[in-house]
Amino acid sequence: MERSRGLKNPSVEEKRLELESKMALLEAEEKVHDECHRQRMEEVRARIHKIEQENDSMSKRIAELKDPTRPTREALRDRPKELRAYGHLTLDEAIDKVHDKNLRLQKQINALNAKKKTEKEKMKQDVSRPAAVRQKEKSRRSELEEKLEKKQLECEELRRVYAEEKRLTQQAKESTLTLENQMIEMEKKVQKKREDVEALKSGLSTAQHLKKQELAKLDKMQKHSKEQEEKIDNLKKKLQELKDHNQELERQHLRSAQQKAEEDSKGPSPRTADEEEEIALRETCLKLMRVTGAARVTDLAKCFAAQKERLQRLEDEVKEKMKMPRQPMKEDLFQKLQDMKVIRVAEKVSSDKKTQVKVSKQLVQSVQREPKLETLYRLRLEGLADRLKHIKLPEDRAVEVSPDSEDYLSALKTECDLKMQILRQRFEGKDIDAIQKRMEESNFLAYLEKEKQEANLSALPQDESLDDFEVLDDSAEDDPDILTREQLKAQSQKIVDSHSKRRQWQKKKGK
Repeated sequence: MERSRGLKNPSVEEKRLELESKMALLEAEEKVHDECHRQRMEEVRARIHKIEQENDSMSKRIAELKDPTRPTREALRDRPKELRAYGHLTLDEAIDKVHDKNLRLQKQINALNAKKKTEKEKMKQDVSRPAAVRQKEKSRRSELEEKLEKKQLECEELRRVYAEEKRLTQQAKESTLTLENQMIEMEKKVQKKREDVEALKSGLSTAQHLKKQELAKLDKMQKHSKEQEEKIDNLKKKLQELKDHNQELERQHLRSAQQKAEEDSKGPSPRTADEEEEIALRETCLKLMRVTGAARVTDLAKCFAAQKERLQRLEDEVKEKMKMPRQPMKEDLFQKLQDMKVIRVAEKVSSDKKTQVKVSKQLVQSVQREPKLETLYRLRLEGLADRLKHIKLPEDRAVEVSPDSEDYLSALKTECDLKMQILRQRFEGKDIDAIQKRMEESNFLAYLEKEKQEANLSALPQDESLDDFEVLDDSAEDDPDILTREQLKAQSQKIVDSHSKRRQWQKKKGK
């Protein structure tokens, strides 16, 4: 158990450093995202302010259109005399007032006609009267005729005014209908502007909610980083304890060897306290030989020496990782991510799942030393072969070996190498960037559809990055808190891909 933890220290330290570099990248990305978000918020606020101004102007115009005296003023715009008389009234009130005036004029006309008729009858009756009376009546009649002519002219003028008032009333009614239609259209526009404002406000609230989610994710990442640092400190302490224990065992072994040599040289003697201690040390040595499976003391010494060298090498690697600058690690991680993206593009084109080539020379060398690493290597190699099983090899190059055979791993590795070579030949000369761009567009459409469904259900988008650090390899059953190098790389790639897709979606949405 302690040996397996000691072997995983380089992966844990590298995981911590990769997490620090990833955190730096995420902080830079968060700053860019906040800047873009701030610019968008300013644009949205400016747009909302503009729409509010337009809404105020529309409201003022609607208030003017709803003024009841406006149709009257529009109808009498070319008649200043009537405008002064009826401009302060509504259209119905002005029409009623003109109608009353026309009725009064009509009554006056009827009265004059009746008076004229009465005068004519009197004139017929007075034909037989004396000349003086007739002359007097004649002068009076001429005066009345003059008055009648004046009244007739006034009546004609009133009829003309009445006809003009009718025409103006009709025009006012038509203009009222037109104004009502305009008011309806203006109300529709105002309603549309209000809906736009509500949509912008909802978009603003959604953006603020997404920002809060991103901040919560960042806090979780920081907490996880602190936990990983605590685990690294604990592993360092365990490594130091293991080293001290190894040195103590080595000293005991040397003392036991020296005492045995002295005993052989001196011959048998009565048991003393030193001899009792020597016997106890021998029993301890025998127990260690049974535990380690060593047949001789020299094998046990070699085992301790190998363990000491391994611990020294692990300690040196930890120190080198601590001294390594962040920039080369960042470039190395970026290069590895690019390689993994190219491999993923190749797998997408062949209509297969994602494949990750995780076999390296360092893992092959570790297989020869540790059975646990051999099991891990076997599992990873079988997983790679399963992902590449859709690629058929020629009959002359096919490799068929029993899984129980000793040459099974080497044969399986040869088969995977041949299939990877065929895969590289298929994509040789093709534009990998164009293929990757099409893949990213398809991934974006799938992501957008998923976001749309989740928005319709009023559910928050699932945080795929929360469980990334909870996935452990089957080979780490002895110590589930420690992640291997390959797991850390895969999880880092998932996080970077998820953030890049989210950033692309936000940019396209902003456009």
